[in-house]
Formats: sequence, C-alpha cells, structure tokens
Amino acid sequence: MHSVAIRTAYANAIAADGAPRKEMDLRNRVKARVIGDCVLDSWSVHCATRIGITKRKLRSDGMLVFGSRAEFERR
Repeated sequence: MHSVAIRTAYANAIAADGAPRKEMDLRNRVKARVIGDCVLDSWSVHCATRIGITKRKLRSDGMLVFGSRAEFERR
C-alpha cells in the first residue's frame, strides 16, 4: 500500500495549472486515498508524499513507470 501512496503523490504533485502543490495539501490528498483502505500510519504517508514529490522533480513529464519490467514493456 506504500507504493499506492507514492504513485498518488507523484501523480498529484503538480496541479492542473502547472504549479507545484504544497506538501500539506498533497499529504491530505494521499491520506484521503489510502488511509481508509489499509493500515498505513502517518509517518508512512509523510514519507511516501516526500518520495512522490522527489520523483516528480526528477521526472517532471509525468511519464514515470511504476511496477515491473513487464509493465514497462506492456506500456
């Protein structure tokens, strides 16, 4: 479930107008997505949000493939 939080943070790190979202707003969005579904504590959500933001800074075009090599080849 940690990977779902990272993917959510990555996908939502940039707003529709192209501006980066604030970390607290992004963390609340991630919490809304994953807290009800699993047992993920606040520290895990915080770390996943920071990782998602960092990955978005490294690959800003939004074309990062999460998953295995088979998923990459399928895409």
